[in-house]
Amino acid sequence: NIGAPWWTNGTGPTCGSAAFTTAVFPNCPDKLFQFHHQPFNYYLAYAPGTPARAAHLRDEAEFQSLTASSSKSCNLKPVSFVKPIGEENEHPGYGGENAGNTHLVSLLKSIESSKCRKDTMVVVNYDEFGGQWDHVTPPGQGGVAGAHDAFGPGTRLPALVLAPHLQGSFVTDHAPHDTTSILATIEHRFHVVPLGARDASVRDLSTVFRAQEGDGGDDQQHADS
Repeated sequence: NIGAPWWTNGTGPTCGSAAFTTAVFPNCPDKLFQFHHQPFNYYLAYAPGTPARAAHLRDEAEFQSLTASSSKSCNLKPVSFVKPIGEENEHPGYGGENAGNTHLVSLLKSIESSKCRKDTMVVVNYDEFGGQWDHVTPPGQGGVAGAHDAFGPGTRLPALVLAPHLQGSFVTDHAPHDTTSILATIEHRFHVVPLGARDASVRDLSTVFRAQEGDGGDDQQHADS
């Protein structure tokens, strides 16, 4: 989207990023753009030129503009997945904790100061590589029952949930979850069938909040980061 507010590689005729010397304008990725971190790009349903791609694979700046314009009503989509670019994903080696946390706080504040605040659930989570764990044996290993994938669970990771109707102002939840618990929460909220066996068997995130009358209505929003 040449010339758009989030366009970072100039107006041509060559790409401004020296990291991709073979890139041909206007296909100019950011120097820390990780192609393999964009999973939806690899599904045929979201191929270039498809309606689904145009409708659903959007820029993060658009998410920010939607929250900024939500002064009278919430303009967010029912579900959003936000994947920060390399400089802001807190990965050691090329990213930084300060830049990542600053960006995250900015996103959270944009939701908090909008009309989306009263009916938005935000989940902040981090990835891991699987196959190793800390001193607590995870589900699916060592005789401990639980859902897991072919690579096995990894170390425990922090997950931050911000939502209406939490059990308290600041709560530590002790129920075991994994990253597919986010998917299960979305599936249960919108009454859609599970994508696979794993998300069908894991516990969703309802342990952290009190269900309210009318929570099944179509007007409730979710933002997943």
